Amino acid sequence: MNLTQLQDLMLYGVNISSRLPDSLLNFSSLATLNLGYTGLLGDLPYEIFQLPNLKKLYLGDSTLTGNLPKVQWGSNSSLEKLVLVGTIMSGKLPDSIGYLRFLNYLNLAGNKFYGPLPESLGNLTRITRLYLSGNGFTGRSLGQGNNRNGEIPDFFAKLLKLEALGLGTNNFGTVPFPLWVSNLTQLIYLDISNTALTGPIPSNITGFRKLRTLSLSNSSLNGTLPSWLFAIPSLQWLELSSNQLTGQIHEFQRDSPLVWIDLSYNKLHGPIPQSISGLVNLSSLYLQSNNLSGDVELQKFSNLWALDLSKNNLSVRIGSNANATWPNLSSLGLSSCNITEFPNFLQNLDENLLSVLDLSSNKIHGEIPKWEEFTSGMATMSTTIPCCPIDGIDHMFHRL
Repeated sequence: MNLTQLQDLMLYGVNISSRLPDSLLNFSSLATLNLGYTGLLGDLPYEIFQLPNLKKLYLGDSTLTGNLPKVQWGSNSSLEKLVLVGTIMSGKLPDSIGYLRFLNYLNLAGNKFYGPLPESLGNLTRITRLYLSGNGFTGRSLGQGNNRNGEIPDFFAKLLKLEALGLGTNNFGTVPFPLWVSNLTQLIYLDISNTALTGPIPSNITGFRKLRTLSLSNSSLNGTLPSWLFAIPSLQWLELSSNQLTGQIHEFQRDSPLVWIDLSYNKLHGPIPQSISGLVNLSSLYLQSNNLSGDVELQKFSNLWALDLSKNNLSVRIGSNANATWPNLSSLGLSSCNITEFPNFLQNLDENLLSVLDLSSNKIHGEIPKWEEFTSGMATMSTTIPCCPIDGIDHMFHRL
């Protein structure tokens, strides 16, 4: 069979477990090649990037090794999408990657790449999705005499079409929040978590009118929460856990589309804002391990599927309505919440749905009620809490 005129080859999930066949390099008409999640082995041959009509290349979720070839890409390349997420590839990125003038999607997340990001990435002015998380990238060298690996490069500010930027879990060192992100007014997704960001979140950020996901967790950010965080009209996912943030939590816009709020493991104090319980789309709220105080009426959060108020200075009122329902509850953390009675509403829960229950370090006395169906379901409980999404719009390249 003569396949030299083949334009699209999609073998996602097929168990190949071999090196890239040399015969593919003869398919000069190939425009789309998807060999993701196939067990592909070995180094990536540079010839694959010289196919003259190749526009979309997905080789992620495989056991590819070695470096990204130092191909002298130029005006002859047609490549628009390059996805190498979740391989074992390593080394520094070649400067030539910034000369793929048609590239609009680049995903190198979850590999072992390291070293400074090439300045040439600032040339990718067509790019809309750029995922570099989960590597060992550093920024510009800051010279000797300090313990920093380099600042987060500001050349990203040139990429004005960016809708998604993932820089989390890299080695940029102890650096301040990059002010240049405010130039990226088209951003839908921004992840700079696990990067040792330090200092306050700037109070003068504007322009995030489309942002849906913001993840700044597991860093050393301090200072108070700026008001602009609570006024982004499109924000659905707010992740600021495990920092050193202080002050009170602002009231939220009541028409906010927020689905997920995680402010846990900070130093926030004061009451929980009344507006949080009025967020109609909210499904997950994590406020544990802060210094929050005041009385909380638990029933106000009965629409959530995940709630954790543990280890604050809160007094949680359970309520006496035994017929109260929590139709979606999967995870409930109420450790150290000054609770004096076992929550009766738990008998109405779906034991197949509830996976996490923490009532430790309270003032509960008396016997635990004998709810046969509930307690039998507890034996199979497990922790199944999703993490921050990469970008649900187009994370899976094989669906494009």
